[in-house]
Amino acid sequence: MEVDSLLTRLVQATQQGFLAEFDACLASNPSLVLSRDADGVTLLHWAAINNHAHLVHRILHLASQQSGSPRLCDAVGGSVKATPLHWAARNGALAASIALVEVGTPDLEVTDIQGLTALHTAAIFDHHLLVAYLVAKGADVDARDQETGRTPLLWACCSQKKEGKDPVVGTLLKLGANVNLKDKVGKTALHWALQAVCPPHTPHASWLPPAPCISPLSLLACPAIGFAVFVGEVGLVCGVAADPWNRFHVAG
Repeated sequence: MEVDSLLTRLVQATQQGFLAEFDACLASNPSLVLSRDADGVTLLHWAAINNHAHLVHRILHLASQQSGSPRLCDAVGGSVKATPLHWAARNGALAASIALVEVGTPDLEVTDIQGLTALHTAAIFDHHLLVAYLVAKGADVDARDQETGRTPLLWACCSQKKEGKDPVVGTLLKLGANVNLKDKVGKTALHWALQAVCPPHTPHASWLPPAPCISPLSLLACPAIGFAVFVGEVGLVCGVAADPWNRFHVAG
């Protein structure tokens, strides 16, 4: 069988999670486990994004048996030059992420071409369980991306829709994310939360005290703004405060 045809079968088996077909494709040429396409995407990327933890284990095991094999867990590929863990984080593939971290021991602070870590990616795409797991494994909860200077908390706040609760924000707060950090345009998590939940015509930015430190408890005490809706601790509806200055409690 031609190599190109075999690789096509191998990629499809990996994407679909078919272990028997995967092994059959590699039987005659085990080194194909290290294959990368024109964009640098590996079989491990495909196993990760599709949450096939069993294939993550198999790929890493077979790769370790190849002499001079690269660290597949830190291989970057695709349009944004991301690692397999980034791909798993985008889809919230928790089982595959656990397999990658436990077996492959990737560098959790590796960034893609946008300067995002896997934790940033998990926060942006609302995968709170994966956020909690990555922080527990040592990912920097306050890591800043290179382009905007945003932390996972800042990204979680500015990425939200108006409706529903957001367990990611609550998870990050409980894990000690710093609520006082600002991005490169000078906005805090609270600025982004207000902008996300309030109508476009609302002068939300002018409601913030000029330069106080704001504690996590302060954020939970903003029912008129609706930050608590994101945190997931209080199910209150966003509204307009008649006296907004009295709705913020500055940390002393």
